[in-house]
Amino acid sequence: MPKAPALTVEGPAPPDAIAKIHEPLLGVCYPASVSESHPAPPVIAVVCSANVCRSPMAHAIFVSELRRRRLEVNVLGAGILDMERMQAAPHSQAACELYGTPLPKLESVHYKTVNLQSAVRVFGMEHRHLFILERDAEIPAARLSLLGEYDPEQRGDQISDPMGGTLEQHLACYRRLHACIVRYLDTTHDFAGAVENE
Repeated sequence: MPKAPALTVEGPAPPDAIAKIHEPLLGVCYPASVSESHPAPPVIAVVCSANVCRSPMAHAIFVSELRRRRLEVNVLGAGILDMERMQAAPHSQAACELYGTPLPKLESVHYKTVNLQSAVRVFGMEHRHLFILERDAEIPAARLSLLGEYDPEQRGDQISDPMGGTLEQHLACYRRLHACIVRYLDTTHDFAGAVENE
């Protein structure tokens, strides 16, 4: 297996592992307790067509970057198509492993089984994803975004599906997702109330 090209990332070094309770299907990290002094953390969601390539990689990148920044934010991943329990694409799994961001979950989840209404931001990869999420899941347009809009290289607002492609194509998709996520996290005000982990 080829070695993944290096990613350039600025910011603090990763913290030690943070004790969390993990929900096994959705791959969401919940705080051990929620109280008035420790309110529920904000939630973001990433959605693609089948939840086997793009959104799983984005999910893994978000989890890694949020931990690196010591931000307590929960991450959801789902697909527009009902492909429940379909395994994540092997090349997507390999790309995440090569970059040291293992997938939080390995099985597809349909968007109708996930509480997207709780998310402060829901990302789609294509215009049709946002259309369906607004129409059928009734997510307000103000909380919907195309992840590609945050591409620092401005390669278009949609991110192509590498499904069925080579490992190199999945690695290229991973790198683009990573660049978009870093840009979003560097510029967003969505987590104004997020708790910084020690």
